[in-house]
Amino acid sequence: MSFVPESLAPLTWTMSLTLALALTGSAPIHAQTGPVTGLSEGWCELDAPGLYRALRSRARAAGTREIGACPTGGTPNELPRQLVIPLPCGRALDMVRIDVPASGVLDHFATSFGGAPEGASILTLYAQGGRSGTLTGTFSRLPDDLGGGPSIGYQDLGHRSYYMGSHEWTELQHSLVLSGALALWKSDGDRPSEAQVNEACSTTRDMAARLRFSEIMPAGGLSWYDAQAALGTLNDYVMVESAFRLEQGQQPLIPWEQGSSGFFRLPSEIEWEYAALGGAIGALDRLERHLVRTEEGTVRAPELSEIAVLSDGRIDGHLGPVGSLLPNVVGLHDTIGNVSELTHDLFSLVRPDVPHGGRGGVVLRGGNSLTPEAVIGIGHRLELPLHTVEGAGRSPFGGMRLMLAAPMLPRGYDPSGNRAPDLPNVELSEVMKLEHERLVAIRQTPGAEFRDQAQRLLTALQKDTATGSDLEAERISAVRRSLEQSEAAINIAQEAEIAARIRSAADAIFAMRSLSALAIVWHERLDEAEVLVATEFADDEKPTAEARIRQARAEVLARTGIIQVQVRDIARVVEDLAAADEDRVIELMSREKARLKESGIELYEEFLIWDKLGRAMSRVRQNQNEDHFSWMVEQFDVFRAERVEKWGG
Repeated sequence: MSFVPESLAPLTWTMSLTLALALTGSAPIHAQTGPVTGLSEGWCELDAPGLYRALRSRARAAGTREIGACPTGGTPNELPRQLVIPLPCGRALDMVRIDVPASGVLDHFATSFGGAPEGASILTLYAQGGRSGTLTGTFSRLPDDLGGGPSIGYQDLGHRSYYMGSHEWTELQHSLVLSGALALWKSDGDRPSEAQVNEACSTTRDMAARLRFSEIMPAGGLSWYDAQAALGTLNDYVMVESAFRLEQGQQPLIPWEQGSSGFFRLPSEIEWEYAALGGAIGALDRLERHLVRTEEGTVRAPELSEIAVLSDGRIDGHLGPVGSLLPNVVGLHDTIGNVSELTHDLFSLVRPDVPHGGRGGVVLRGGNSLTPEAVIGIGHRLELPLHTVEGAGRSPFGGMRLMLAAPMLPRGYDPSGNRAPDLPNVELSEVMKLEHERLVAIRQTPGAEFRDQAQRLLTALQKDTATGSDLEAERISAVRRSLEQSEAAINIAQEAEIAARIRSAADAIFAMRSLSALAIVWHERLDEAEVLVATEFADDEKPTAEARIRQARAEVLARTGIIQVQVRDIARVVEDLAAADEDRVIELMSREKARLKESGIELYEEFLIWDKLGRAMSRVRQNQNEDHFSWMVEQFDVFRAERVEKWGG
């Protein structure tokens, strides 16, 4: 398999995109003089009010009223964390990258999602009950320690990502659709003249001139058809404008995946919820509300009033301005409350045993300003009929948030630039073949020797019936496929079990290390208390105070005594991990380490938790017949020697 040299990737990426667009069969994009859609310095005031509020707040805290220019985001071919896409008429679209951990193209993130509140009605229970699912992104990224840029040819894959709008689609942005401004960029490749754009933009520009950042409202009352029409014209604009820019030697407006352009669409339910929770950490912790990040960089759970625009259920309840409250940890505003957001999925009921087979209208997520506080949350879910007797199904409190994705099977990437638009993706085929073999490989799990024997018998039987009927061959193939599916399920279940044990062991080591440090602090404070009692207390007060100090000292010693029990528990987990497939354990531990780091949790690395766990597993593998308890006590109870020397335990 050949890969693009890192130093050539940006150049060949643009070259391939240019040639790909030139060879698609579309009408040529002439290098005419025309409107250049660019970002103004203050674009975020009306198109990302939450971002503007944050900039304004920081300026005030610094003692100035000068907010400065809004950020421009990164260039699309680098898959930046923030992507700002210029739109016609001076408008823009602010997107946030959502990362899904993945070391291969067949990897996905398995989690539970949804969930009804405690004591919910039967209707709510079946409308938004908990269920399990998987997801991944479509833009291939390197691990952050390798730069985090695009993974060309799927080499060193660390994430599969997608983009979500940082704000709900607004009335101001939707005016580009209603006025016909976006539709000027025709899908046949024609680019409008400056006069055409100026005429079409008059409505949007007049509207923008009357608004301030605190008055930008979400576009409500959208039907499924409204959303698809908006997406269609937006995608036409992006493709045509990107083609023009590529001909001028500039960057396209949006990222590409290998040899195929990205595109806008509505998110699936699980894509929406994963992003709303703030990525992997929120999805694993199953939060009813998303986490927020403070100015100091710490993460906390907010009050509902800090993140959700609600009207307390009043009949005259109304929508609020977008971005007026705190965003989640990845920068998404208004995922709860304000307008309910359209998704790409059809609505179905949630049975407690299996997914219900019925499909109805489309799914709205996140609740809106009229949703009661008792039921609103990330898991809130409504059905919007596609059509009613009054016409297209719509709700005054229904809106949307745009997603940017790419094809799952993109075209091939050819570093030479000599390519056709239908070039096969050879790298993808080779990578998928290798990953398939890994996925269905028979590993050291219960019953593995019997399944391996069954596979050998099937191979022999297939050879014996090579000249037999097609029906016999198909039956053998069906049995083989069933065995592969079973093996894949076993491997996935074992990976989930190993990952849970790794996290459990790491958490226990972290807790033990923290307790070991706290015990030192507690003892020192008690020493200070003893000195204070001896020097400052009256004689008649001393006996009572000294007794309380002795009792507190005994409680500290009792707590540190628990460490011995914890070490025994950790030792058992480490022994199980040491007995598992070493390569798989190392890979899963690397994933868990990266997930916590990207979520902003650095203490595990600062306290060398992963190093300690890795050394413990290595020691047990090399010396399986030894008792490693004493060694683990020294490793995990890091302040034990100091504590025992000074206070006896």
